[in-house]
Amino acid sequence: MRYAVAFALGAVDSVEAQTTLLSLMTDRDPEVRNWATFGIGQQSDADSDAIRHALKNQLCDADPDVRYEAIIGLGRRRDRRALGFLKTMLHDDPDDVFAREAAAKLLGINESGDRATDELLGSLQRLQRWGGDRKTDSS
Repeated sequence: MRYAVAFALGAVDSVEAQTTLLSLMTDRDPEVRNWATFGIGQQSDADSDAIRHALKNQLCDADPDVRYEAIIGLGRRRDRRALGFLKTMLHDDPDDVFAREAAAKLLGINESGDRATDELLGSLQRLQRWGGDRKTDSS
């Protein structure tokens, strides 16, 4: 039942859905956590301190799929805590569309398609070197 709720609520744009997904992100079942994190991280454009905090907490999840969704979600919200993770992901898989999109958004680029992965990696490296891993504002 919790899995079905997490799966379905990602497509719902409401405060109640977000609150439920945030709660499900701490579920004992990794598939429930994965779908809830995906729903908040990739399916929703909502952004708040609570959402960023929940995504940051998922960076330490035991399940690699949950960690992946958290990284993508933070990158999409221009949160620099995703920097090092995105660099590793793009280095390991230069064609990862979701990592490329998240890196582009973190860098303030609207579309990643016209940028080479090496260019994205270089820009991430410069941002990390000059700006550190601190969180960006949500603008």
